[in-house]
Amino acid sequence: MIARFLLLVAAAIAVGQGPAADPEARFEVVSIKRNVSGAEDIGINQRSISMFDSTNVPLSGVIMRAYQVKNMAGAPDWVSTDRYDIVAKAPGNPAATK
Repeated sequence: MIARFLLLVAAAIAVGQGPAADPEARFEVVSIKRNVSGAEDIGINQRSISMFDSTNVPLSGVIMRAYQVKNMAGAPDWVSTDRYDIVAKAPGNPAATK
């Protein structure tokens, strides 16, 4: 169940690239690791069209941002309480080809 949910998050990151993104665009590598640091700070960066990274974020925040929704009714509690570090990289250098 957790693996399926993490795949949903990876899909949410791809969708969250925005409406101007190429419909054929996809990430080549996505790393999702649980953050157990206990830190309160959250970081979300889209360094370029080809790289997204976030630190210490609850998965609910990533999914709600990607799909532009305000509520995730029915999701398990850990989706909002557990924190994750996510890095996603697109193949090549898409910014140079646009």
